Amino acid sequence: MNRFVSLAAAGLFSLGLVACGSESGSPADAAKATATPDAAVKAAADALRDNNIQQFVQLSLPEARYNEVKAKFDSRERTPPEAGEAAEFAEMMTKLTADGAEDALMAELEPALVQFEAEMAPQLPMMIGMGRGFAVQGIQQNTDLTEDQKRQATQVVDAVGNWLSTVKLTDRELAKSAIAKAVAAARTLDLKSLEQVNALSFDEALAKAGIAFGGAKDVLAVYGMDVNATLGSVKPSVLTEQGDTARVGTTYSLLGQDLTSEQDMIREGDRWYSKDTIKAVSDALVEAPADPVAPAAETDAAGEEAEETEEPAVIDDEEEEATN
Repeated sequence: MNRFVSLAAAGLFSLGLVACGSESGSPADAAKATATPDAAVKAAADALRDNNIQQFVQLSLPEARYNEVKAKFDSRERTPPEAGEAAEFAEMMTKLTADGAEDALMAELEPALVQFEAEMAPQLPMMIGMGRGFAVQGIQQNTDLTEDQKRQATQVVDAVGNWLSTVKLTDRELAKSAIAKAVAAARTLDLKSLEQVNALSFDEALAKAGIAFGGAKDVLAVYGMDVNATLGSVKPSVLTEQGDTARVGTTYSLLGQDLTSEQDMIREGDRWYSKDTIKAVSDALVEAPADPVAPAAETDAAGEEAEETEEPAVIDDEEEEATN
Protein backbone atom coordinates (compact mmCIF):
# COMPACT_ATOMS: atom_id res chain seq x y z
CA MET A 1 0.00 0.00 0.00
CA ASN A 2 2.91 2.35 0.72
CA ARG A 3 3.96 1.96 -2.90
CA PHE A 4 0.51 3.15 -4.04
CA VAL A 5 0.70 6.19 -1.77
CA SER A 6 4.24 6.98 -2.95
CA LEU A 7 3.27 6.76 -6.59
CA ALA A 8 0.14 8.85 -6.22
CA ALA A 9 2.06 11.49 -4.29
CA ALA A 10 4.82 11.49 -6.84
CA GLY A 11 2.29 11.97 -9.58
CA LEU A 12 0.50 14.83 -7.90
CA PHE A 13 3.40 16.75 -6.44
CA SER A 14 5.95 16.23 -9.18
CA LEU A 15 3.59 18.16 -11.43
CA GLY A 16 3.29 20.98 -8.94
CA LEU A 17 -0.46 20.32 -8.59
CA VAL A 18 -1.25 20.72 -12.27
CA ALA A 19 -3.87 18.70 -14.13
CA CYS A 20 -7.28 18.24 -15.70
CA GLY A 21 -9.11 15.27 -17.24
CA SER A 22 -8.64 12.90 -20.20
CA GLU A 23 -8.81 9.31 -21.32
CA SER A 24 -6.00 6.93 -22.23
CA GLY A 25 -5.12 7.17 -25.89
CA SER A 26 -2.96 5.53 -28.55
CA PRO A 27 0.81 6.08 -28.77
CA ALA A 28 0.11 8.52 -31.58
CA ASP A 29 -2.28 10.43 -29.33
CA ALA A 30 0.31 10.48 -26.57
CA ALA A 31 2.97 11.78 -28.94
CA LYS A 32 0.66 14.53 -30.14
CA ALA A 33 -0.34 15.45 -26.61
CA THR A 34 3.29 15.87 -25.55
CA ALA A 35 4.56 17.65 -28.65
CA THR A 36 5.10 20.94 -26.79
CA PRO A 37 6.31 21.60 -23.22
CA ASP A 38 3.04 23.04 -21.95
CA ALA A 39 0.97 20.38 -23.72
CA ALA A 40 3.12 17.69 -22.08
CA VAL A 41 2.42 19.12 -18.65
CA LYS A 42 -1.27 19.19 -19.40
CA ALA A 43 -1.36 15.70 -20.90
CA ALA A 44 0.46 14.01 -18.02
CA ALA A 45 -1.69 15.91 -15.56
CA ASP A 46 -4.87 14.98 -17.38
CA ALA A 47 -4.41 11.38 -16.34
CA LEU A 48 -4.13 12.33 -12.69
CA ARG A 49 -7.54 13.91 -12.58
CA ASP A 50 -9.00 10.73 -14.06
CA ASN A 51 -7.00 8.69 -11.51
CA ASN A 52 -5.34 7.05 -14.51
CA ILE A 53 -1.94 6.47 -12.99
CA GLN A 54 -0.83 4.12 -15.77
CA GLN A 55 -1.49 6.77 -18.40
CA PHE A 56 0.31 9.32 -16.24
CA VAL A 57 3.39 7.09 -16.01
CA GLN A 58 3.36 6.38 -19.75
CA LEU A 59 3.23 10.09 -20.51
CA SER A 60 5.79 11.01 -17.86
CA LEU A 61 8.56 8.57 -18.77
CA PRO A 62 10.38 8.17 -22.09
CA GLU A 63 9.59 4.80 -23.63
CA ALA A 64 13.00 3.28 -22.87
CA ARG A 65 12.83 4.40 -19.26
CA TYR A 66 9.22 3.21 -18.95
CA ASN A 67 10.20 -0.25 -20.18
CA GLU A 68 13.19 -0.30 -17.84
CA VAL A 69 11.09 0.65 -14.82
CA LYS A 70 8.44 -1.92 -15.71
CA ALA A 71 11.03 -4.68 -16.07
CA LYS A 72 12.71 -3.75 -12.80
CA PHE A 73 9.39 -3.64 -10.99
CA ASP A 74 8.25 -7.03 -12.27
CA SER A 75 11.62 -8.67 -11.55
CA ARG A 76 12.13 -7.06 -8.13
CA GLU A 77 12.86 -9.17 -5.07
CA ARG A 78 9.51 -9.70 -3.38
CA THR A 79 10.52 -9.60 0.28
CA PRO A 80 7.85 -11.08 2.56
CA PRO A 81 6.28 -8.40 4.79
CA GLU A 82 7.01 -8.38 8.50
CA ALA A 83 4.44 -10.28 10.52
CA GLY A 84 3.31 -7.21 12.45
CA GLU A 85 2.84 -5.08 9.35
CA ALA A 86 1.02 -7.88 7.56
CA ALA A 87 -1.36 -8.34 10.48
CA GLU A 88 -2.08 -4.61 10.74
CA PHE A 89 -2.78 -4.35 7.03
CA ALA A 90 -5.07 -7.39 7.05
CA GLU A 91 -6.97 -6.05 10.05
CA MET A 92 -7.38 -2.63 8.44
CA MET A 93 -8.63 -4.04 5.13
CA THR A 94 -10.98 -6.44 6.92
CA LYS A 95 -12.55 -3.56 8.82
CA LEU A 96 -12.84 -1.43 5.68
CA THR A 97 -14.43 -4.11 3.53
CA ALA A 98 -16.68 -5.96 5.99
CA ASP A 99 -20.45 -5.84 5.68
CA GLY A 100 -21.70 -2.82 7.60
CA ALA A 101 -18.18 -1.36 7.71
CA GLU A 102 -19.49 2.20 7.50
CA ASP A 103 -21.53 1.96 10.71
CA ALA A 104 -18.90 -0.09 12.55
CA LEU A 105 -16.10 2.34 11.74
CA MET A 106 -18.23 5.33 12.70
CA ALA A 107 -18.98 3.73 16.06
CA GLU A 108 -15.28 3.09 16.54
CA LEU A 109 -14.45 6.68 15.62
CA GLU A 110 -17.05 8.32 17.87
CA PRO A 111 -15.06 8.10 21.16
CA ALA A 112 -12.04 9.61 19.41
CA LEU A 113 -14.17 12.50 18.14
CA VAL A 114 -15.54 13.11 21.64
CA GLN A 115 -12.03 13.15 23.06
CA PHE A 116 -10.83 15.45 20.30
CA GLU A 117 -13.67 17.90 20.99
CA ALA A 118 -12.83 18.01 24.68
CA GLU A 119 -9.05 18.05 24.57
CA MET A 120 -7.75 19.16 21.18
CA ALA A 121 -10.36 21.29 19.45
CA PRO A 122 -9.90 24.33 21.75
CA GLN A 123 -6.17 24.29 21.02
CA LEU A 124 -6.47 23.66 17.30
CA PRO A 125 -6.10 27.30 16.13
CA MET A 126 -2.92 27.66 18.17
CA MET A 127 -1.60 24.32 16.90
CA ILE A 128 -2.30 25.27 13.29
CA GLY A 129 -0.54 28.59 13.78
CA MET A 130 2.46 26.93 15.37
CA GLY A 131 2.57 24.29 12.68
CA ARG A 132 2.51 26.93 9.99
CA GLY A 133 5.29 28.83 11.72
CA PHE A 134 7.50 25.77 12.02
CA ALA A 135 6.84 24.79 8.40
CA VAL A 136 7.64 28.25 7.04
CA GLN A 137 10.74 28.49 9.22
CA GLY A 138 11.93 25.16 7.90
CA ILE A 139 11.32 26.28 4.34
CA GLN A 140 13.20 29.53 4.81
CA GLN A 141 16.15 27.79 6.48
CA ASN A 142 16.44 25.18 3.77
CA THR A 143 19.56 26.20 1.89
CA ASP A 144 18.81 23.70 -0.90
CA LEU A 145 15.71 25.61 -2.02
CA THR A 146 15.82 28.63 -4.30
CA GLU A 147 14.00 31.79 -3.29
CA ASP A 148 11.29 31.01 -5.83
CA GLN A 149 10.89 27.50 -4.46
CA LYS A 150 10.61 28.91 -0.94
CA ARG A 151 7.92 31.31 -2.11
CA GLN A 152 5.93 28.55 -3.77
CA ALA A 153 6.20 26.24 -0.75
CA THR A 154 5.16 29.02 1.64
CA GLN A 155 2.11 29.78 -0.49
CA VAL A 156 0.97 26.19 -0.24
CA VAL A 157 1.56 26.09 3.53
CA ASP A 158 -0.54 29.22 3.92
CA ALA A 159 -3.35 27.80 1.79
CA VAL A 160 -3.43 24.51 3.69
CA GLY A 161 -3.24 26.30 7.04
CA ASN A 162 -6.18 28.51 6.15
CA TRP A 163 -8.13 25.46 5.04
CA LEU A 164 -7.41 23.52 8.24
CA SER A 165 -8.65 26.42 10.32
CA THR A 166 -12.08 26.10 8.68
CA VAL A 167 -12.42 22.31 8.48
CA LYS A 168 -15.13 20.83 10.71
CA LEU A 169 -13.11 17.85 11.85
CA THR A 170 -15.68 16.70 14.41
CA ASP A 171 -18.74 17.02 12.19
CA ARG A 172 -20.40 13.59 12.37
CA GLU A 173 -22.07 13.79 8.98
CA LEU A 174 -18.80 14.69 7.31
CA ALA A 175 -17.08 11.86 9.15
CA LYS A 176 -19.72 9.39 7.96
CA SER A 177 -19.30 10.59 4.39
CA ALA A 178 -15.51 10.36 4.56
CA ILE A 179 -15.72 6.84 5.98
CA ALA A 180 -18.08 5.84 3.18
CA LYS A 181 -15.60 7.12 0.58
CA ALA A 182 -12.72 5.24 2.21
CA VAL A 183 -14.75 2.04 2.45
CA ALA A 184 -15.78 2.27 -1.20
CA ALA A 185 -12.16 2.67 -2.30
CA ALA A 186 -11.00 -0.22 -0.11
CA ARG A 187 -13.66 -2.53 -1.53
CA THR A 188 -12.71 -1.57 -5.06
CA LEU A 189 -9.03 -2.18 -4.32
CA ASP A 190 -9.88 -5.75 -3.34
CA LEU A 191 -6.59 -6.37 -1.52
CA LYS A 192 -6.82 -8.38 1.65
CA SER A 193 -3.14 -8.87 2.48
CA LEU A 194 0.30 -7.37 1.95
CA GLU A 195 1.25 -10.61 0.24
CA GLN A 196 -1.29 -9.74 -2.45
CA VAL A 197 0.18 -6.26 -2.73
CA ASN A 198 3.70 -7.62 -3.16
CA ALA A 199 2.51 -10.06 -5.81
CA LEU A 200 1.06 -7.34 -8.07
CA SER A 201 2.55 -6.93 -11.51
CA PHE A 202 3.53 -3.51 -12.81
CA ASP A 203 0.27 -2.98 -14.68
CA GLU A 204 -1.80 -4.27 -11.77
CA ALA A 205 0.00 -2.00 -9.31
CA LEU A 206 -0.64 1.07 -11.45
CA ALA A 207 -4.33 0.21 -11.67
CA LYS A 208 -4.54 -0.21 -7.89
CA ALA A 209 -2.62 3.04 -7.40
CA GLY A 210 -5.26 4.87 -9.40
CA ILE A 211 -8.00 3.49 -7.15
CA ALA A 212 -6.13 4.47 -3.98
CA PHE A 213 -5.40 7.93 -5.36
CA GLY A 214 -9.02 8.50 -6.30
CA GLY A 215 -10.17 7.36 -2.86
CA ALA A 216 -7.82 9.78 -1.14
CA LYS A 217 -9.11 12.65 -3.29
CA ASP A 218 -12.69 11.69 -2.48
CA VAL A 219 -12.03 11.79 1.27
CA LEU A 220 -10.29 15.17 1.03
CA ALA A 221 -13.20 16.54 -1.02
CA VAL A 222 -15.59 15.72 1.82
CA TYR A 223 -13.68 18.19 3.99
CA GLY A 224 -13.49 20.88 1.35
CA MET A 225 -10.19 20.15 -0.37
CA ASP A 226 -11.35 19.53 -3.93
CA VAL A 227 -8.18 18.34 -5.61
CA ASN A 228 -9.90 17.89 -8.95
CA ALA A 229 -11.09 21.50 -8.85
CA THR A 230 -7.52 22.58 -8.23
CA LEU A 231 -6.29 20.40 -11.07
CA GLY A 232 -8.95 21.75 -13.38
CA SER A 233 -7.89 25.32 -12.68
CA VAL A 234 -4.42 24.79 -14.13
CA LYS A 235 -3.10 27.04 -16.88
CA PRO A 236 0.42 26.10 -18.04
CA SER A 237 2.49 28.32 -20.32
CA VAL A 238 6.00 28.14 -21.74
CA LEU A 239 8.28 30.68 -20.06
CA THR A 240 11.46 29.82 -21.94
CA GLU A 241 12.41 27.26 -24.57
CA GLN A 242 15.85 26.60 -26.01
CA GLY A 243 16.72 23.47 -27.94
CA ASP A 244 15.70 20.43 -25.93
CA THR A 245 15.05 22.28 -22.68
CA ALA A 246 12.21 24.53 -21.55
CA ARG A 247 10.67 25.96 -18.42
CA VAL A 248 6.92 25.92 -17.92
CA GLY A 249 5.03 28.16 -15.52
CA THR A 250 1.65 27.14 -14.16
CA THR A 251 -1.08 29.11 -12.43
CA TYR A 252 -3.71 27.26 -10.43
CA SER A 253 -6.15 27.75 -7.59
CA LEU A 254 -5.62 25.87 -4.33
CA LEU A 255 -8.22 26.17 -1.60
CA GLY A 256 -9.33 29.58 -2.81
CA GLN A 257 -5.84 30.98 -3.33
CA ASP A 258 -4.31 31.66 -6.74
CA LEU A 259 -0.81 30.17 -6.82
CA THR A 260 1.99 29.70 -9.32
CA SER A 261 4.64 27.05 -9.88
CA GLU A 262 7.38 26.37 -12.39
CA GLN A 263 9.10 23.25 -13.68
CA ASP A 264 11.86 22.32 -16.08
CA MET A 265 11.05 20.26 -19.14
CA ILE A 266 13.29 18.20 -21.42
CA ARG A 267 12.69 16.82 -24.89
CA GLU A 268 13.47 13.31 -26.07
CA GLY A 269 12.68 12.61 -29.67
CA ASP A 270 9.41 14.37 -30.48
CA ARG A 271 8.06 14.39 -26.92
CA TRP A 272 8.52 16.60 -23.86
CA TYR A 273 8.80 15.40 -20.26
CA SER A 274 8.98 17.01 -16.85
CA LYS A 275 12.58 16.69 -15.71
CA ASP A 276 11.68 16.08 -12.08
CA THR A 277 8.74 13.80 -12.80
CA ILE A 278 11.02 11.30 -14.52
CA LYS A 279 12.91 10.71 -11.30
CA ALA A 280 9.98 11.08 -8.92
CA VAL A 281 7.88 8.50 -10.74
CA SER A 282 10.80 6.15 -11.29
CA ASP A 283 11.73 6.23 -7.61
CA ALA A 284 8.15 5.65 -6.51
CA LEU A 285 7.91 2.56 -8.70
CA VAL A 286 11.29 0.98 -8.01
CA GLU A 287 11.83 2.13 -4.42
CA ALA A 288 14.45 4.83 -5.06
CA PRO A 289 17.21 2.96 -6.96
CA ALA A 290 20.74 3.84 -5.95
CA ASP A 291 21.80 4.86 -9.45
CA PRO A 292 20.49 8.17 -10.81
CA VAL A 293 17.51 7.70 -13.10
CA ALA A 294 17.96 10.27 -15.79
CA PRO A 295 17.99 9.93 -19.58
CA ALA A 296 20.84 11.38 -21.56
CA ALA A 297 18.77 14.42 -22.49
CA GLU A 298 18.51 15.31 -18.81
CA THR A 299 22.25 15.90 -18.70
CA ASP A 300 21.86 18.46 -21.45
CA ALA A 301 19.00 20.11 -19.58
CA ALA A 302 21.18 20.70 -16.55
CA GLY A 303 23.41 22.99 -18.54
CA GLU A 304 26.72 24.05 -17.03
CA GLU A 305 26.07 22.31 -13.71
CA ALA A 306 25.20 18.92 -15.22
CA GLU A 307 28.30 16.99 -14.20
CA GLU A 308 28.49 18.10 -10.59
CA THR A 309 25.02 19.03 -9.42
CA GLU A 310 22.38 17.41 -11.58
CA GLU A 311 21.25 14.70 -9.16
CA PRO A 312 21.10 16.93 -6.04
CA ALA A 313 19.13 19.50 -8.01
CA VAL A 314 16.52 16.91 -8.93
CA ILE A 315 16.22 15.74 -5.35
CA ASP A 316 15.87 19.28 -4.09
CA ASP A 317 12.96 19.94 -6.41
CA GLU A 318 11.28 16.79 -5.21
CA GLU A 319 11.64 17.91 -1.63
CA GLU A 320 9.88 21.14 -2.53
CA GLU A 321 7.07 19.23 -4.18
CA ALA A 322 6.69 16.95 -1.18
CA THR A 323 6.36 20.03 0.99
CA ASN A 324 3.58 21.18 -1.33
